[in-house]
Amino acid sequence: MATGIMPPGAKTGGAFVHDPKVAHDTEVRGQIRLLFQDVTGHNVQVQRTLVATQKKTNISLRTLEGVIIREGINGEPIQITSKCVELDKEMVTAFGVSTAILENVIFCHQEESNCEGKQLKTKFDDIFAATKYMKALELIRKIRTEKLQTVKISRAEIGHLKTYRDMLIQKKRQYAEIDERRQTSNINVESIQLKLEPIDLQTVKISRAEIDHLKTYRDMLVQVWFFSLTS
Repeated sequence: MATGIMPPGAKTGGAFVHDPKVAHDTEVRGQIRLLFQDVTGHNVQVQRTLVATQKKTNISLRTLEGVIIREGINGEPIQITSKCVELDKEMVTAFGVSTAILENVIFCHQEESNCEGKQLKTKFDDIFAATKYMKALELIRKIRTEKLQTVKISRAEIGHLKTYRDMLIQKKRQYAEIDERRQTSNINVESIQLKLEPIDLQTVKISRAEIDHLKTYRDMLVQVWFFSLTS
């Protein structure tokens, strides 16, 4: 009922339900109901329905749709069918223990209370989840190895990144020095240009006076030459 696993002797042939031959019918149905409180203290009702069908040589057993009725927040019943949820998983969640503990400890059948050493070891492994523990431990070791390799690679990358960072800091410092020299040069250029302005003006004045003087001298030469021709 709790785990969906049939009790010993009823796993095949539908022996858990009345024999259809006794009922003089080809099909016999059985229904099991369980009312309990889940780990949160709320009432839970579970209903499982089985059908035993008489075949030519044997009896086949199948499970119909199960029903879970939970107590809602306001106390009203909430019905959920096994079409919406997986009934076995819901039962395990409601009881708050694993399937192995439900099957081998809480609802252990008397016919399975004394079993062989190999079966007992298997049951204890299931109860204490030894196989899952070993798999989890192996997975942890694998993840640890992968993470250590990742850390090793990351440390190497960090070394390269630190080198690039130092180079970048040095380049920025050099750029700042060059930019400072550029600004100083611009200030010096502006200062020199200001000093050259009056010199340029004076040069222009002198050039104009020399041009005027040369023009006057040229005119005098022209007049002398012209006078010599006419005399």
